[in-house]
Amino acid sequence: MRVFISHSSNDKPAVLKLNQELRDRGFETWMDQFEILPGDNIVEKIDEGLEKSDAGIIVLSKNIDGSPWIKTELNYLIYACIKESKRLIPVELEEGGFIPPLIRPLAKCGIHDIDAITMALRQETPDPSFTGPASLDSILIRLMRNEDHSIQITASIGGKTYGETRFDDLPSPLVTLQNQFLQGFKTWNARDPVDAERVANEKSVVELGAAIRDFCLPEDSGDVLTSVIDNSNKINKTVEVCFEADDPALLGLPFEALRLPDNRLLTTQPTVVMYRRLAGELDAKWTPLPSPIKILVAVGAPDEGQTGAVVLDYEREMQIILDAVEQAQRLENVQVRILEVGHPKVIGDAIERDTYHVLHLSCHGMPGFLELEDEEGRAVKTSADDLLDPILTKGKPLPLVFLNSCKGGVQEEETASFAEALLRKGVPSVIAMQASVSDWYATELARAFYNHLAVMDRPWVSRALALARKDLEDARQNAIQTGAGLGETQPEYATPAFYLAGEEQPLADYSLTKEPLTKRPVYEVSGLCRNCGSTI
Repeated sequence: MRVFISHSSNDKPAVLKLNQELRDRGFETWMDQFEILPGDNIVEKIDEGLEKSDAGIIVLSKNIDGSPWIKTELNYLIYACIKESKRLIPVELEEGGFIPPLIRPLAKCGIHDIDAITMALRQETPDPSFTGPASLDSILIRLMRNEDHSIQITASIGGKTYGETRFDDLPSPLVTLQNQFLQGFKTWNARDPVDAERVANEKSVVELGAAIRDFCLPEDSGDVLTSVIDNSNKINKTVEVCFEADDPALLGLPFEALRLPDNRLLTTQPTVVMYRRLAGELDAKWTPLPSPIKILVAVGAPDEGQTGAVVLDYEREMQIILDAVEQAQRLENVQVRILEVGHPKVIGDAIERDTYHVLHLSCHGMPGFLELEDEEGRAVKTSADDLLDPILTKGKPLPLVFLNSCKGGVQEEETASFAEALLRKGVPSVIAMQASVSDWYATELARAFYNHLAVMDRPWVSRALALARKDLEDARQNAIQTGAGLGETQPEYATPAFYLAGEEQPLADYSLTKEPLTKRPVYEVSGLCRNCGSTI
């Protein structure tokens, strides 16, 4: 399908992204920047583009009023819509943009709602039974302990079982590779690459992915899963892959390293969304909360000399979160509050005042514990109970906890991981790290995650994390090609994991009346907003 995109040149950055998204989905787009070359007759080129187009998109913004070129293009697109049955899709860049009178009755899409734009161009009707993020195929890998402590594994695809097997215990090669993975990777501040170190790390994680595959995909399930993913790539529809377990050691396996039978990495396939779910009666139900998405950020940054851990670049991470949601904040779709003290009581007091969609914790971590701080700047070793006890007494929902710390998803012997402990205490969903994580990767993951979450019409955590992981892996591959150092090229793609207790729901429902923070954050954090000049 050939699509003509009419827009103001002042809106070019956002329109270029829309253009690329549509081309990635198989559309042939027409944009002046790519079609009109120096020396071309501009009128003839635009006339040719309009004539050959099957559909038109008009990008609505405050910049289109008074533009003679857009008015001329729109005149034809309206005529073609009425007389030639061509599709005309009004796409809003921002709220309050100018909308020409003749297209005001037409239903509009937001410029980031690519799924809706795609369906409108193809004249597809949404599935009324839709409950997930564009999901058609559901993959369930269940790992359960039997009474004799053996492990039963069942792989179901679309509700049909394709493989079953039983192990007496975790295979020793898998345990060895997992232990290597849990140590994390060496971090380098210098730009001097150490190729041998990266290659060794890469080899180890690839071997781990093959071991996870051999353990989790019995009989024909691996080949069937590969076929489902290949078909989903062709039609651009999501495949949900859920690993469900009832045992801390099983729930804590690094499933995100899994390699398909052809050695492709499962979690970075374009249509794959992956999460792990705690099996059993536990089901932390929640409904989407009113917008804006409110993010409460707590930093565990004990004063120098009050902790034995290395100092992390927290200012950079906070700045990156604010940058990632800057546009959404201007549209009042996201609000961020950063606490001056990262202590459980201070967090609980903030949640008593306002209901938050996300609690973002940035700190050092270890299996079962986080390192937060008190008002005197002293390190505070914090368990899941310590964290949640001051919060749960407030009676407020808390849909997501983002543990941006090392080993938040790591269990130790029979003790559950911090992430699993949060689920068992009633938190519906958790993002946690499966190993030690570099400061660089943790910070960039936060940027990419909130960047995607902030622009979604239906903010699904699983989808935002999947896209963030793919962004970082693409960046890593590019960094390898340019000879960057280990800090940007080590294979940390399997480190972040998404945990659920029950079925996922979007974080926010934008159709509900907005419930912003009761008090706008007005205090400044030194050095945090030096580029934008804003306060938090």
